[in-house]
Amino acid sequence: MRAIDAARGPLVVAGPDASLQHAARLMDVHHVDAVVVTEGGAPTGLVTERDLVVRGLARGLSGDAPLRAVMTLAPVTVDAVADAAEAFRLLRERALHRLPVVAGDKVVAILTLDDFAVEPPAELTRLVHTTADQN
Repeated sequence: MRAIDAARGPLVVAGPDASLQHAARLMDVHHVDAVVVTEGGAPTGLVTERDLVVRGLARGLSGDAPLRAVMTLAPVTVDAVADAAEAFRLLRERALHRLPVVAGDKVVAILTLDDFAVEPPAELTRLVHTTADQN
C-alpha cells in the first residue's frame, strides 16, 4: 500500500499570508486540526490548532495575523508513492501527528496517526507488532 492510499482525511491548504482567523475557519468547516501552508502547491509550513492558540492568541496576535507568524516551517513530508509502512515509521520515529504527502513538489494529501488506526493494512499491523515485540 502506498502512502497516498492510507490518507483518509481532507487536505486543507492555505497560503502563508492567509490570516489566523481564515485558518481557524477552514479547520472548523472541514473538521480538521491542521492546515498545510503552501506556496505554489509546495508545502512550506504546517499550522495546527495548538499553533493558533499557543503561538498566536497566547502571544497577543490578532486574527488578522498571517499564518507565517505561527506556522512550523519546512514540515517533514513523505512521497505519495512511498510505502505506507514507511510513512507510519516516520510518524512514529519523529513523534509527528501529521505528515504531508507530496507528489513531486506538490502536496496532495495529509496523513495522521488516525489514518492508521482505522482498519490498518496488514503490513502495518505486522509492523506495529514487530516494533512492540522489539521493545
